[in-house]
Amino acid sequence: MNKAPFIHTEKNTPYIFLTVLASLLPCCVFSVFNYGLVSIVLIVTSVVVFAITERIGSGIRKDGSYYDMSILSEGVIFALLLPPGTPVLICMAGAFFGAFICKEVFGGSGSNPVNPAACGRIFVELVFPSYVRGFRDPGTDLLGFSSLWNGANVEGYVLPDIQDYSFAEVLFGRYQSFIGTGCILCALAGLVFLCIKKTVRFYAPIGYLAVVITGMFMLDIDEGIRVFAKDLMSSGVFFAAVFMLTEPSTVPLNSRGALFSGVLAGMAALLLTGGSGAFYICVPVLIVNLTTYLFEYFASLKGGGDRS
Repeated sequence: MNKAPFIHTEKNTPYIFLTVLASLLPCCVFSVFNYGLVSIVLIVTSVVVFAITERIGSGIRKDGSYYDMSILSEGVIFALLLPPGTPVLICMAGAFFGAFICKEVFGGSGSNPVNPAACGRIFVELVFPSYVRGFRDPGTDLLGFSSLWNGANVEGYVLPDIQDYSFAEVLFGRYQSFIGTGCILCALAGLVFLCIKKTVRFYAPIGYLAVVITGMFMLDIDEGIRVFAKDLMSSGVFFAAVFMLTEPSTVPLNSRGALFSGVLAGMAALLLTGGSGAFYICVPVLIVNLTTYLFEYFASLKGGGDRS
């Protein structure tokens, strides 16, 4: 059986994931601009742990795994989903869980049934909840690094209401958020780059965004268009759609199946509205991953392709 991704393109697999990595660059630059030194440390730590874990997994299996560069983009995505006050040990724990338990255990590159970054982020949210609440205002303490060892002081802390920020602050990501998901313009820049390169498919993101945007508009219709716009831009749904629902190893191959799985993910996101940001972003992604083979099975009954 061949390994994923199963996209028919003249580009090879490492090239596909390198373009994904390049599309993440605006979000990485944004994270450093907003949160400084801690963003660099968290991103580098996550990528290094993902890469080392892949090497360990390959050594244990002794199967001569094919390195498709996906591990680098997954490490970056996981780090960008963390608050700036996350201790480095928590980052390492989540990165190891995502890379080893969700990827290497299943055979390494192309064999992971779920998105390792999303799975690792849910892991730290469930196991270390008090250590992933370290939010702060962008542009403050850019050279500080004490939170990397001690964590942030989050006792009694509550995130400010997004409606307390101006429209411009929300648009440009100048509000308290995860280090890399706050600026919708950065996610859109990544989207444009991926569209130009034509290395990923957007059926699942289209279904997901169509449901989420429609649902959020209906929920906010009484509050006005500005409330809706702020809620949408700060929700992280574009980050998930562009960088997580396009992972070729874990989304349906069949275009109709991908579209329907994206719709299902959008419905899950609407049900999670008002909950933790990590669950809101990551759980719908995992739902797409877990329904991939189900949708492809029904597609194959109608003469569609499969993953073999």
